Amino acid sequence: MREIKKDFPIFASKEKNGESFVYLDSAATTHKPQDVLDALIKFYTTSYASVGRSIYSSSREASQEFSLVRQKIRDWLGAAFEEEIVFTRGTTAGLNTLAIAVNDLWSSGGVVLVSETEHHANVISWEIACRRRGSSVKKISVLDSGLIDLNHLEDLLKEGANLVSIPGIHNVSGGIQPIKEIAALVHRYHAWLAVDGAQSMGHQSVDVRSWDVDFYVFSSHKVYGPTGLGVLYGKKELLELLPPVEGGGGMVEIYDPQDPKYLPSPLKFEAGTPHVAGVVGLGAALDYLNKLSPEAIYSHEAELIAYMHEQLVKNIPGLHVLGPELGFPRGGLLSMKIDQAHPLDLGVLLDLQGIAVRTGHLCSQPSMARWGTGHVLRASLGVYNDKHDIDTFICALQDAVAQLRR
Repeated sequence: MREIKKDFPIFASKEKNGESFVYLDSAATTHKPQDVLDALIKFYTTSYASVGRSIYSSSREASQEFSLVRQKIRDWLGAAFEEEIVFTRGTTAGLNTLAIAVNDLWSSGGVVLVSETEHHANVISWEIACRRRGSSVKKISVLDSGLIDLNHLEDLLKEGANLVSIPGIHNVSGGIQPIKEIAALVHRYHAWLAVDGAQSMGHQSVDVRSWDVDFYVFSSHKVYGPTGLGVLYGKKELLELLPPVEGGGGMVEIYDPQDPKYLPSPLKFEAGTPHVAGVVGLGAALDYLNKLSPEAIYSHEAELIAYMHEQLVKNIPGLHVLGPELGFPRGGLLSMKIDQAHPLDLGVLLDLQGIAVRTGHLCSQPSMARWGTGHVLRASLGVYNDKHDIDTFICALQDAVAQLRR
């Protein structure tokens, strides 16, 4: 994992007076390697065409490349069929699509379980869709570690539920959920499991078949690919059951206003012209990550986040870290509160020293309520981070805290 930064042109462009740019906000979005930028430029300048609609050669070539990326994603996720890979506009769009589709299938009376600390994308989407269809959303308790309270989950499942939707890695606490264990529990009570993989994909190995999850969503821009693109995975037999939620070109086989015949998955969920260039860029991003290997990426980030946690505890008095305690596994992110130092003020002072972190409620006000705060500071990792970044961050944070406590 050495010298990864040189693959990402953003870092050279933002270097000032010999001081490197320290980017610790990859949980929000990731920077793009040159491989992805090159793939986008090449596609737009030599191969661009509509896909799946025309017979001329450049359209056929673009369609083939588009299809190959779907196969790459299938392999990355450990899915069985490329028909299980649906392109969306992002994790949020994927969750909204799923929420609308399953509620349309149920018609009324469904029960969805989400954790009490969800990202807004994985709670508001369900609440809107369920409210429209007369379904309900119930909240699963979360432990201080950020992990789902499995006893409470089972109690709620015993009461009756149709679907459980939780994050693989939590965007605030960094808690890594035991997805395989949760899937077995959920299926024991004949419910479906959906996993928000926004913080998992690109940071750990994913195996939807081994885990036996029913649905899995992620965003391209969080795995070093272009913005405006995401993926919804669903088991083939379940996607066949779900109705489409958007209408347009490319998703209907026979149009009849009384009885339309829709194309099979994934096409029935992909109305309109897709983000073809984004798909090409995502394919290049996955190729890049494959060269590093998911296992190596996870080990690299696990080592760095443990080092960051240790150095923070050692050097920052009045520190309060959300989620797993020091010495326990966590995803590559760490959210914190510091006595007498408001996160927003810290964010400004760190930015003045060339360090980018996330501050605020992290699009998860339920998490802020659970941990009794209004705002936090979050530092999160990508493949390009190293120990020098962590040391620079800790030193700058010490200075910022000292300034605010004067």
